[in-house]
Amino acid sequence: MVVEAQREPGPGAAADVAMANQPAMFVITDPSRLWLQLDATERDLPLLAAGKALKIRSSAYPDETFVARLDVVFGFH
Repeated sequence: MVVEAQREPGPGAAADVAMANQPAMFVITDPSRLWLQLDATERDLPLLAAGKALKIRSSAYPDETFVARLDVVFGFH
């Protein structure tokens, strides 16, 4: 799904060349699959493992619960 498109790509823009200082001509996304990044305390780390099912709540959608699967856990020393 195209969620954003520039009306005019600008002078000298070519469809096959991406310029670092130019906005993307199109933003394409799959809204059926979203990413979430969360921060956890050291106390909670034993509860988190790849493949674990999670229920997510957000203040933006207070009456909804989203079901997710944890793909990756990164730890920093």
